[in-house]
Amino acid sequence: MADTGVDTLPPDIDPAARSSIGTYLDELARGLPGSRRARNAILAEVGDGLADTVETHRARGATPDEAARAAVAEFGSPRALAAHFATELAGATAHRVGLALICTGPVVGLVWLAAFIARGDGLDWRSDLGALLSSIPTYAVVLALVMPAAFLATAGGGVSARRLPIGPRLAAAAASVAAIGCVAGDATLITGVLVSTVRTADASWLAVAAVLVSGVRLTLAGFAARRCATLRAAAA
Repeated sequence: MADTGVDTLPPDIDPAARSSIGTYLDELARGLPGSRRARNAILAEVGDGLADTVETHRARGATPDEAARAAVAEFGSPRALAAHFATELAGATAHRVGLALICTGPVVGLVWLAAFIARGDGLDWRSDLGALLSSIPTYAVVLALVMPAAFLATAGGGVSARRLPIGPRLAAAAASVAAIGCVAGDATLITGVLVSTVRTADASWLAVAAVLVSGVRLTLAGFAARRCATLRAAAA
């Protein structure tokens, strides 16, 4: 759980205003998705902003309690503010997930291609690549889905967001699709090599490495898909 309420307020805020501001931050924290680190950063940012607003109203002659109520009113509903931050997090997370899948895809693919070549069928790498895709046709279909979705997900942030303004929620949805597709693709590859190993009772160290690499990516992609779906649901 993230720190909440008075835990994230500046220490020099007026004690009379601390309770009202802390209650506001408690409600905001309950509506914030994302990692503990991200939630704490948001709460600290909002807490500082509320403290500054309280001081502004105090300088105009308001009592601490009046200043706290005015500051909370200016910041609006905690639920609406949480949705706003969730939208920002959804876009940024989708961008990172999309880039991660795009960058790791060729690496994982090369490991699997090397494992396939190591079987010693006497084909060149182009023929081996075609043989790999034809031996597991489901993977080719998944690959055709994952890559466009991953590129679309990168539009959630960075330069891509300016070139392709699809919005954070759609980017998060694309990231979820890409990550789920990655899970399905890696599971297909792992299943294929396990079945082959059972039949032949033989597995090269490259095949073992490929399974391990795909297993790690499968796990991380599963977590990423869930996180993107959660952020998309909470976004405005």
